[in-house]
Amino acid sequence: VAPSLPFEFNCTFFADPLPDLQLFKDGRALSPLNAERQIFPSGDVFLRYTVPMTTIDDTGLYECLATNSFGSTSLSTHVNRRGQTPFI
Repeated sequence: VAPSLPFEFNCTFFADPLPDLQLFKDGRALSPLNAERQIFPSGDVFLRYTVPMTTIDDTGLYECLATNSFGSTSLSTHVNRRGQTPFI
């Protein structure tokens, strides 16, 4: 299977106080250095993580976790390469 185009995993959260954002792939923390973060005047916190999709190892369950003093919430998606049988 030929490599796929890069995939951007984007998540936006609104929380007060501002949440701490963490990224995970298959339950393991990802380096925040590879993510772009922005805080907008509206209070929204935006995070963009680019998945290169160059090898089968780039596939998996990606999760963005937002946590503040009131609790936590998350957004997740499972990424497969084109032509790969989905993992269920």
